Amino acid sequence: MRALKTTRPAWLLLLLGLCSCGTPTDPVGPSPPPPVPAAPYRVVVLRLGGESDPAEIPVSSLKEGMKLFQFTEGSHYRLETIDLGGDLESAPERLERAVRDGSDLIVVTHPAVLRALASREVGRPLVFGIVGDPLAMGVKEAAAQRPPGVTGAFNPLPAAGLLTLVKFHLPGAKRVGVAFNGADPLSVSHKDALVGESQKAGLEVVAVDVGGGEGEPSAAIEGLFGEPRDAVCLTIGLGASASPLLERAARAKVPVFGRDEDQVREGAFAAEAPKVDQIGLEAGRLVYRILAGEAPTDIPFARIDGVEPIVNTKVAEALGIELSPSALRISRAIGGDPSAPTD
Repeated sequence: MRALKTTRPAWLLLLLGLCSCGTPTDPVGPSPPPPVPAAPYRVVVLRLGGESDPAEIPVSSLKEGMKLFQFTEGSHYRLETIDLGGDLESAPERLERAVRDGSDLIVVTHPAVLRALASREVGRPLVFGIVGDPLAMGVKEAAAQRPPGVTGAFNPLPAAGLLTLVKFHLPGAKRVGVAFNGADPLSVSHKDALVGESQKAGLEVVAVDVGGGEGEPSAAIEGLFGEPRDAVCLTIGLGASASPLLERAARAKVPVFGRDEDQVREGAFAAEAPKVDQIGLEAGRLVYRILAGEAPTDIPFARIDGVEPIVNTKVAEALGIELSPSALRISRAIGGDPSAPTD
């Protein structure tokens, strides 16, 4: 792989500024833009695609991360997006084709795609930007166990924070159900994290496998609501099971705490949504660092914990939950209020 070399790293500019003959107030100035390579680096982004998925990292945020280094599209790199159309089985073949076609670096923006490629020899540096734990996708961080050429950025999915949100909005909550998809390793990992954090939150958590919507989920969902629950938490990976679950929760008057804005708009009461743009921004920074010559195995995985609490005021009204001013201060409200139009 071609290596991009900057003429003067930031630390050298700082040293030169401190040692110059100017006054102490002379500014050091910004780092110069990196030299333009003879041919733009080819960066290929493998996306799961298909239907819109809040777990997918936006390509625009990758570009913003590279732009922080004055690394510009067209002159420094050329970006190609490969949309798998939701077909995970095609991921290995599309990866091999991208490598044969002369890509310099591969970016993966969805956890399921990372899982599909985790055991493969890529032959090119691979940067992931995902929602979820890469370990659950088969990617270990230790250099001796990590697949060659792999590094990335991730948000581990809210667990402790989500349960804290339950206690904040429902101080008297004692028993919480967790809906997960046993066929999805990331969903199982998210469920395990919620169960592990439950004791700290003073909650009894009952986890129920409701699947991902491939079959008839009604029996499993009915089992989730078969006993009294103060709230239900959703994990990643529920797929088509989320909609009937939200409908059943509405009939049972049980607040649902989700993981993204779409679920809140569909009927969940509140969520802690990972900030996917922050993950993408950091992944873009990692792309630049590797093209500038750093070895991927020398770059630790970047954990991005940023989340945004969201609350649906219409659902709160239907459930009879009064939202205090402090609750609205910490959360972004959607759905308007009884006297205001929806956003």
